[in-house]
Parts: sequence; structure tokens; C-alpha cells
Amino acid sequence: VNELRVGIIGLTTLDTPSATNPINVQDLDFIDYEMALRETLPLVQAQDTDINLVIAHVCVEPLERLIRNTRDLDIALFGAGHCNELLSRRVHGSVLLSGGFHFTAYAKASFTVDTERNVISQRMFTIHDNEYATDNETIAGIVHSWSSETEEILSEKLAYSDRVFERRGEELEQAIVNSWLLADPSADIAITNAGGIRIDLPEGIIDVGTVMALMPFDNTIIATELDGATVHTVVETGTRPVVGGLIRRGNRWILSARGEELDDSKTYRVLVNSFMYAGGDGYNIIPETDPDGFDTGINYRQPFQDWLSAQNTSEQNPLRLN
Repeated sequence: VNELRVGIIGLTTLDTPSATNPINVQDLDFIDYEMALRETLPLVQAQDTDINLVIAHVCVEPLERLIRNTRDLDIALFGAGHCNELLSRRVHGSVLLSGGFHFTAYAKASFTVDTERNVISQRMFTIHDNEYATDNETIAGIVHSWSSETEEILSEKLAYSDRVFERRGEELEQAIVNSWLLADPSADIAITNAGGIRIDLPEGIIDVGTVMALMPFDNTIIATELDGATVHTVVETGTRPVVGGLIRRGNRWILSARGEELDDSKTYRVLVNSFMYAGGDGYNIIPETDPDGFDTGINYRQPFQDWLSAQNTSEQNPLRLN
């Protein structure tokens, strides 16, 4: 950049092995941030860099600790992410930036490097609202080329709602897992992780694109055979489980279809998503209990999409989830 050799090191959160499908990262080791940085920086500096930057999918607080612990490394900039904070400031000798959320703002830094003395002679850092009066022609062209190919599919209308259903609301969560049970009447219980539901279900027309934004991952539905004791562990200690087919009454879990209490010694057909079955969000107990789970090949959003379409909603007959 401007005749300077720029070294860029990437760091990702130590939560990655459980936040993503563990299969995606099974061959990688996730080590302490400082250890990773001290091991990697010499490899970058060996390429005769003039300035070195760290771009991190890590929140501001742990990144500030990392800066304090590595101030001897003379890294010009640390870019934070993951927690959607907006800031630009100097921490010891480094600039720390974090760009906010949803492209509503950005943080910017510029450096002047004295190549003769091999030092940074000037640092400038600011934050800005991301407001443009006109589209960037290059980016708009790229977006248009892809959107034109997918618009026909994504714009298929499924339902109409006269209100917003919140992503963390019980109505929406229950409608999703209950749609799995409607699609597979042989199943007793359906469980998904709340993290797989990404946006509110909006007011107005709901189309295929809306559902894809709501549940954007390539997770499929896995049919498992789990004993009641395992089900108890999953629903009571799992990471934000969304549960269908079970109703909690005090300290008891009741199978809604049968009216029977969940029995630790009995085996139940339980539907989960493939992210959970791979041990994502710490749900390792599921594949450990049933290593032979059946992958239906059905995307985890498809039953809900089919259910929405079957409701025949309109402005005169808006969507109801209960």
C-alpha cells in the first residue's frame, strides 16, 4: 500500500469451535490470543513488513488486554469485532478500532510511516456514521448481478403478518420447532438452538428471502434416539435450547402429545439440527448418546417455510403463531 509492505494477522474468538459447526474446524487448534500472536508475528516480520496490523473477530475488552500484554511487539493497529462496539482510540502505542454494527457506522485509521527511521510518525483515528447519498457503482453492480439471479426464488410470497414476532419470543420459537414435529409425526420432541434464529419475523409480506434471513444456515434436521435422562440434560443445561413437544410444569417435563411425564429410562425420537449434532454450542451429549443419528437432508428452515405457506394468510387473515 503506497509502496509500504503491510503485514496483516487475523485472530478469531476462542469460542469459534462451539459457535460454528465443529466439523468445520476439527483440524484446527485454537490457542491463547497472545501465544498465537507471538508465534505468528515473527513469520510476518520475516517478509520485511513496514507496518503490522491485527484484524480480530474478538470483543474490545479482551483485545485491550491483549494490547497491554503485547505492547512490546509494536503492532500499529488492532481491529475489534464480534461485539459490535463502535470506537477508535489509542491503547498504549497501538490504535484500537471497532466498527459498530450492521454497517451503520465505521471506524477509520491512517498512518504515516517514516521508512528511513522505520517508525510511525503520525496516527489518525476517527469514527463515522455510514451515510452515503449515492450507491457505490462497483459494489451496486456486484450486488445486482447476484440479486437478479436469486430474486425470483427469494421473492416467492409465503405469508402476511400484521405484527412483528421477535426472534427471542416464545411464539416464534415454538412455531419453528412445532413445524418440525408436524413434518415428522413419528418424532416425540424437537430441539433447536436459539442462535440458529437470527432476526425477528417482520410485519408485512413474508417471502422465502425473509425465512432464509431468519434461519440462514445450511443446517439439516437430524433424527436421533435419546433416552429421557439425556433429553433432561439437553433441555435443562444446554445453550439456549428451543424445545417443542415438551411442556414444563414446575420441575417436570410433560410430553405434549401424550400428556405423559418424560421418563429418564425411556427412549424418544428427538429431532435436532446438524449444528447441534456436531457438538455445536456444547451439545456433545447428543452425538455421544446416539452416534447413529439419521440425517434427513431437510434444511432446518424448510418445515417452517412449508407451514407458513400452508396458513393461507393475507391482509384480511394475517399470520397467527399460536
